[in-house]
Amino acid sequence: KLNRALQNIIEGKFDLPAAQSLLDYNGAISIPIPTQFVASDHFKVDTSDTAAVKISYLGDNLKAWFGDKVEGTKSGASSLRYHTLTQDSTDIPIIAELGGEDRAETTLAEIWLLMERQNNGESGHLLTNGYANIFYVRDANGVLCAVLVLWCDVGWRVSACSVEAPFGWRSGRQVFSRNA
Repeated sequence: KLNRALQNIIEGKFDLPAAQSLLDYNGAISIPIPTQFVASDHFKVDTSDTAAVKISYLGDNLKAWFGDKVEGTKSGASSLRYHTLTQDSTDIPIIAELGGEDRAETTLAEIWLLMERQNNGESGHLLTNGYANIFYVRDANGVLCAVLVLWCDVGWRVSACSVEAPFGWRSGRQVFSRNA
Protein backbone atom coordinates (compact mmCIF):
# COMPACT_ATOMS: atom_id res chain seq x y z
CA LYS A 1 0.00 0.00 0.00
CA LEU A 2 2.79 2.41 0.89
CA ASN A 3 4.58 1.84 -2.43
CA ARG A 4 1.33 2.46 -4.34
CA ALA A 5 0.72 5.68 -2.35
CA LEU A 6 4.26 6.87 -3.06
CA GLN A 7 3.85 6.04 -6.76
CA ASN A 8 0.59 8.02 -6.86
CA ILE A 9 2.33 11.01 -5.27
CA ILE A 10 5.22 10.78 -7.74
CA GLU A 11 2.81 10.59 -10.69
CA GLY A 12 0.58 13.35 -9.31
CA LYS A 13 -2.37 11.00 -8.94
CA PHE A 14 -3.80 12.28 -5.70
CA ASP A 15 -6.37 14.78 -4.65
CA LEU A 16 -5.30 17.62 -2.45
CA PRO A 17 -7.88 18.82 0.02
CA ALA A 18 -9.55 22.05 -1.05
CA ALA A 19 -8.07 25.09 0.65
CA GLN A 20 -10.41 26.44 3.31
CA SER A 21 -11.42 30.05 2.87
CA LEU A 22 -10.05 32.46 5.47
CA LEU A 23 -13.18 34.59 5.38
CA ASP A 24 -16.87 33.89 5.76
CA TYR A 25 -18.97 36.62 4.13
CA ASN A 26 -21.52 38.19 6.50
CA GLY A 27 -23.01 41.00 4.44
CA ALA A 28 -22.61 44.52 3.10
CA ILE A 29 -23.40 47.93 4.49
CA SER A 30 -23.83 51.33 2.84
CA ILE A 31 -22.36 54.35 4.57
CA PRO A 32 -22.92 58.01 3.65
CA ILE A 33 -19.49 59.58 4.12
CA PRO A 34 -18.40 63.21 4.19
CA THR A 35 -16.49 64.64 1.26
CA GLN A 36 -13.70 65.53 3.70
CA PHE A 37 -12.68 63.84 6.94
CA VAL A 38 -9.94 65.13 9.26
CA ALA A 39 -8.70 62.35 11.54
CA SER A 40 -7.51 64.62 14.35
CA ASP A 41 -10.94 66.26 14.58
CA HIS A 42 -12.57 62.92 15.27
CA PHE A 43 -10.19 60.37 16.78
CA LYS A 44 -9.77 61.65 20.36
CA VAL A 45 -9.93 59.86 23.68
CA ASP A 46 -13.26 60.86 25.23
CA THR A 47 -15.69 58.59 27.08
CA SER A 48 -17.99 61.35 28.34
CA ASP A 49 -21.74 61.23 27.79
CA THR A 50 -21.40 64.03 25.22
CA ALA A 51 -18.74 62.28 23.09
CA ALA A 52 -19.80 61.75 19.47
CA VAL A 53 -17.92 58.46 19.67
CA LYS A 54 -16.75 57.07 22.99
CA ILE A 55 -13.06 56.26 22.55
CA SER A 56 -11.18 54.93 25.56
CA TYR A 57 -7.81 54.33 23.89
CA LEU A 58 -5.84 55.39 20.81
CA GLY A 59 -2.70 53.42 20.05
CA ASP A 60 0.64 55.16 19.55
CA ASN A 61 0.94 53.90 15.94
CA LEU A 62 -2.52 55.18 15.12
CA LYS A 63 -1.69 58.63 16.50
CA ALA A 64 1.69 58.75 14.73
CA TRP A 65 0.62 57.33 11.37
CA PHE A 66 -2.92 58.77 11.07
CA GLY A 67 -3.01 61.80 13.40
CA ASP A 68 -2.71 64.44 10.67
CA LYS A 69 -4.45 62.49 7.89
CA VAL A 70 -7.13 64.23 5.84
CA GLU A 71 -9.34 62.06 3.66
CA GLY A 72 -11.31 63.37 0.72
CA THR A 73 -13.87 61.60 -1.42
CA LYS A 74 -15.52 62.32 -4.74
CA SER A 75 -18.64 60.44 -3.76
CA GLY A 76 -20.67 60.99 -0.64
CA ALA A 77 -21.40 57.27 -0.22
CA SER A 78 -19.53 54.06 0.35
CA SER A 79 -20.30 50.36 0.56
CA LEU A 80 -18.35 47.91 2.69
CA ARG A 81 -18.39 44.12 2.98
CA TYR A 82 -17.74 42.41 6.27
CA HIS A 83 -16.51 38.90 6.94
CA THR A 84 -15.72 36.63 9.86
CA LEU A 85 -12.16 35.32 9.97
CA THR A 86 -12.56 31.51 9.94
CA GLN A 87 -9.00 30.62 10.94
CA ASP A 88 -5.98 32.32 12.44
CA SER A 89 -4.08 34.36 9.85
CA THR A 90 -1.70 37.24 9.26
CA ASP A 91 -2.76 40.24 7.19
CA ILE A 92 -1.12 39.40 3.84
CA PRO A 93 -3.23 36.25 3.19
CA ILE A 94 -6.37 38.09 4.33
CA ILE A 95 -5.68 40.97 1.93
CA ALA A 96 -5.04 38.47 -0.88
CA GLU A 97 -8.35 36.70 -0.22
CA LEU A 98 -10.17 40.04 -0.22
CA GLY A 99 -8.87 40.58 -3.76
CA GLY A 100 -5.77 42.68 -3.13
CA GLU A 101 -5.02 46.05 -1.58
CA ASP A 102 -7.54 48.02 -3.66
CA ARG A 103 -10.41 45.80 -2.56
CA ALA A 104 -9.20 45.57 1.04
CA GLU A 105 -8.70 49.31 1.53
CA THR A 106 -11.21 51.24 3.64
CA THR A 107 -11.08 54.70 5.25
CA LEU A 108 -10.97 56.29 8.67
CA ALA A 109 -14.23 58.07 7.87
CA GLU A 110 -15.96 54.72 7.34
CA ILE A 111 -14.56 53.40 10.61
CA TRP A 112 -15.67 56.53 12.45
CA LEU A 113 -19.21 56.38 11.09
CA LEU A 114 -19.58 52.71 12.05
CA MET A 115 -18.29 53.47 15.56
CA GLU A 116 -20.67 56.43 15.78
CA ARG A 117 -23.63 54.13 15.08
CA GLN A 118 -22.57 52.01 18.07
CA ASN A 119 -21.31 54.77 20.36
CA ASN A 120 -22.23 52.94 23.56
CA GLY A 121 -21.28 49.44 22.44
CA GLU A 122 -24.74 48.64 21.08
CA SER A 123 -25.31 45.80 18.64
CA GLY A 124 -24.64 46.60 15.01
CA HIS A 125 -22.20 45.78 12.24
CA LEU A 126 -19.12 46.10 14.46
CA LEU A 127 -18.34 43.36 16.95
CA THR A 128 -18.71 44.54 20.56
CA ASN A 129 -17.68 41.30 22.28
CA GLY A 130 -14.03 42.30 22.79
CA TYR A 131 -12.96 40.80 19.45
CA ALA A 132 -11.25 43.04 16.92
CA ASN A 133 -12.88 44.60 13.90
CA ILE A 134 -10.11 44.79 11.30
CA PHE A 135 -9.88 47.46 8.62
CA TYR A 136 -7.13 48.16 6.09
CA VAL A 137 -6.47 51.90 5.75
CA ARG A 138 -3.69 53.91 4.12
CA ASP A 139 -1.84 56.11 6.60
CA ALA A 140 -0.85 59.74 6.03
CA ASN A 141 2.13 58.52 3.93
CA GLY A 142 0.03 56.21 1.76
CA VAL A 143 1.14 52.96 3.43
CA LEU A 144 -1.58 50.33 3.89
CA CYS A 145 -1.95 49.48 7.59
CA ALA A 146 -4.26 47.31 9.66
CA VAL A 147 -6.51 49.38 11.92
CA LEU A 148 -8.25 47.48 14.66
CA VAL A 149 -11.29 48.65 16.52
CA LEU A 150 -12.70 46.86 19.54
CA TRP A 151 -15.24 47.71 22.21
CA CYS A 152 -13.93 47.52 25.77
CA ASP A 153 -16.31 48.35 28.65
CA VAL A 154 -16.59 52.15 28.33
CA GLY A 155 -15.39 52.92 24.82
CA TRP A 156 -13.72 51.93 21.59
CA ARG A 157 -10.03 51.02 21.53
CA VAL A 158 -8.46 51.96 18.20
CA SER A 159 -4.93 51.09 17.15
CA ALA A 160 -2.88 50.38 14.05
CA CYS A 161 -0.14 47.98 13.01
CA SER A 162 1.84 47.12 9.91
CA VAL A 163 0.25 44.59 7.56
CA GLU A 164 3.69 42.97 7.47
CA ALA A 165 3.71 42.31 11.23
CA PRO A 166 4.59 38.69 11.99
CA PHE A 167 1.75 38.20 14.45
CA GLY A 168 -1.71 37.42 13.21
CA TRP A 169 -5.37 37.60 14.01
CA ARG A 170 -7.33 34.89 15.76
CA SER A 171 -10.37 33.32 14.13
CA GLY A 172 -13.69 34.93 15.00
CA ARG A 173 -12.46 38.47 14.36
CA GLN A 174 -14.28 40.56 11.76
CA VAL A 175 -12.71 41.97 8.59
CA PHE A 176 -14.10 44.90 6.59
CA SER A 177 -13.29 45.63 2.95
CA ARG A 178 -14.46 47.60 -0.07
CA ASN A 179 -17.67 46.30 -1.67
CA ALA A 180 -16.79 46.48 -5.36
